[in-house]
This record gives sequence, structure tokens and C-alpha cells, in this order.
Amino acid sequence: MNIFSCKHAATAINESLDDRLSLRKRMVVRLHLMMCSQCRRFKRQMLFLRRATQLFARLPEQESPTKIGLSTETKIRLQKIIQDRDDPSQT
Repeated sequence: MNIFSCKHAATAINESLDDRLSLRKRMVVRLHLMMCSQCRRFKRQMLFLRRATQLFARLPEQESPTKIGLSTETKIRLQKIIQDRDDPSQT
């Protein structure tokens, strides 16, 4: 792992969300993050998604956005759009 690419950094960042990295790997990632703004952004995005998911999981059931449904009319309209798109005779 002499050259630590963005691909390696992204993999290590994802690993670090679930497990503690070895000291060597943490240092290499930290060095890479000092030089790479794209990977810093990626890490911030992953941390944001993790926090958002954790907060979502803690919502009481009555406040959960998944309880908000589509109207019957909207469901029918969406089903028609999907059927029309998938129907080869429509093209």
C-alpha cells in the first residue's frame, strides 16, 4: 500500500465506520485526507448519512416519514407511467 489511492481511502473510510482501523491504516488515511479534498468530502458525507440513519431509526413510529403515503390517485398515475414506459408497443 505504498500509493494510497482514493479508492483505497474510500474503502478504509467505510471500514472505519464499523471497525477500528489499525494504527498504520489510520495514519495513511489521515495523511491522504490532508491532501485530498474529495475524500474529505466523501468522509463528511458518510458521517452525515450515518448520523441521519441513526436519528431516523430513533424517530417514534407516529413521526416516521415512512408513514406518509401517496394518495390513491398518485399511485395509479405512477403505475400507469411505469407500465407505459415498460410496454414495448408504446415505443
